[in-house]
Amino acid sequence: MLNRRSTESGFASHVLQTQDEISRCNTMNSPLLRLPAEIRNMIWTFALDRGQDIELLRHSELRFPHTLQNYLSLLFVCRQIHAETALLPYELKTFSMLSPGRSYLVRFLERRTVVQREVMAGVKWSWYGSAPEMHSAVEWLRMSRVRKDSW
Repeated sequence: MLNRRSTESGFASHVLQTQDEISRCNTMNSPLLRLPAEIRNMIWTFALDRGQDIELLRHSELRFPHTLQNYLSLLFVCRQIHAETALLPYELKTFSMLSPGRSYLVRFLERRTVVQREVMAGVKWSWYGSAPEMHSAVEWLRMSRVRKDSW
């Protein structure tokens, strides 16, 4: 009788091997993935740059709202597309949050990777009824460390 761990480990290895084979096959056979990187980048930018802000909802624990699922689905088509597009939403979009305190925004930004924060040029925050403030993610975090006591 096989022990459960060795069976699970064997299955996991098989899944990873299968995924690697699929990735290699996609890279070699997909007309889209065989295009030059410059053209693919133009396609990804066109598909992801829709001109709307990404609205962060305080009550959703700072996860992406359901309205973004279709928008972000391109990132999950295959490994290569994910690798090529993972930062584009951060580069192309303005992230916008309406909340009673900046702590929600800071928490969201702290949960991003360093690279994601570095490419986020537009992060907008406003208190209910106030004019929005716009800064880069890096600036927001820097300001939060400097003025934390005033919040």
